[in-house]
Amino acid sequence: MLGHSIGSVTAGRVAENDDRISAVVGLAASMEDILYGEVSVEAIEVPLGLLVATEDNSITEAGNFLIRENFSKANTPAYKIELVDAGHWSVTNIAGLDLRFAST
Repeated sequence: MLGHSIGSVTAGRVAENDDRISAVVGLAASMEDILYGEVSVEAIEVPLGLLVATEDNSITEAGNFLIRENFSKANTPAYKIELVDAGHWSVTNIAGLDLRFAST
């Protein structure tokens, strides 16, 4: 299962509770986060992937800190990718949906 931004929390929650999920990846947001509650990275029993966008101005360095903290709590095989010079929207094709996003 794959989730971007707040979808990362959703992906984590589903991975905790649905045995059909064989791996989970969160892009540019933590899965376990005090603001959204209900997800415990330690309760996820499938391989976990997390992506940090190092220049993310949406979740800022505070959010990236939480992603790194989630990685350190993982009990299963876990992978963390840090995309240098990438922003929050770098992992999407949102510019293809609306040209106003092309320059962000």
